[in-house]
Amino acid sequence: MKSLQHLDLYGNAFGGGFSSCFGKISNLKSLQVSFCSLHVQLSQIMKYLSCMTDSLEYLNLERNYIGSSLPDVLANFSSLRELRLGFNELNGSIPRAVGKLPRLALLDLSSNEIVGSIPDLLPLSSLRELDLSHNQLSGLTESMDAFPNLRSYTSILTISSDWIPPFQLDIIRLTHCKLGPHFPNWLRDQNNIFVLDLSAAGILGNIPSSQRMIYLEPKNALLGAKDALLGAKDALLGAKNVEEN
Repeated sequence: MKSLQHLDLYGNAFGGGFSSCFGKISNLKSLQVSFCSLHVQLSQIMKYLSCMTDSLEYLNLERNYIGSSLPDVLANFSSLRELRLGFNELNGSIPRAVGKLPRLALLDLSSNEIVGSIPDLLPLSSLRELDLSHNQLSGLTESMDAFPNLRSYTSILTISSDWIPPFQLDIIRLTHCKLGPHFPNWLRDQNNIFVLDLSAAGILGNIPSSQRMIYLEPKNALLGAKDALLGAKDALLGAKNVEEN
């Protein structure tokens, strides 16, 4: 199957390991093996995919039981644009090898057991979506300032209240971030937000009225949340009426 370029195996019950037959598909551009009950080490998977280092652009291994740390051989997959490894059992820290993927536009490592701080991701100038939520990460690298194309950012990192981001986001999800106790000042300058998730962020006090759509859970003790949400509802209804007229 050397001519095969796109392979989707979503939702099968393979179990066990990862087949070595993938090592014979050298021209594959996209591979999805999510929701497949895989019990295997990521390092072994990447070994089997080593023949695709120049061709593979999309790799989705979400929602399996894939373990081990992120291997350094990831740096060899220079064509990768999307890497989805969320909801697995990955551990260890994020290696610097991840920062050596110049075409990477989406990186999802959510809901694993990854620890430590983020390494220098400065070379990832094409990155648009980054999801590191529900891990055990402890710091925000200054190299985050180097992503002018970043449109969606999700994490559980501790973020300084006086941080000034260099980008304007449409979607911000900061669930379980340590943002409190005050509403973060840097969010006030985000003018393009239409979805803002600050659930379980430990915030106290008032919500600035300028935020248009906010998803909040009871773990935030924000005064005026009801008024802010009602205002967002009125704004949406008003926009709908304008469109209808």
